[in-house]
Amino acid sequence: MMWVLTEFTVNIILHHHLFYSSSILFLSILLYCSRSFPGSYAG
Repeated sequence: MMWVLTEFTVNIILHHHLFYSSSILFLSILLYCSRSFPGSYAG
């Protein structure tokens, strides 16, 4: 039972790490775009 729980936890951590990395990448691209084109994302 403990082994299954550990595998489940590792799976969640890996999945969230992947999601976190892609979010960081997306935010950096968005920031880069807003700096390259001032006014388009200024609202």
